[in-house]
Amino acid sequence: MNTQPTLCSEATAPAPFQAGAIMSFLSTAAIRTACTVQVWRERARQRQTLATLNDRMLADIGIDRVAANVEASKPFWRA
Repeated sequence: MNTQPTLCSEATAPAPFQAGAIMSFLSTAAIRTACTVQVWRERARQRQTLATLNDRMLADIGIDRVAANVEASKPFWRA
């Protein structure tokens, strides 16, 4: 697991209205959108990997084939 702060972990709300607040808002919105896409891609990758595990590997992580298939079949946007 990456313990270094990333742009996504540092995304914050813009400062109260001031000159440049609109640009700050747009920048924050762009960062949050990029972070959401990053989460979706990682979730899709993990589910694809989960679908390829054999029964012994699934037992090692404590889930059965049915639970793995249910999780792997979820769309990437659903947590």
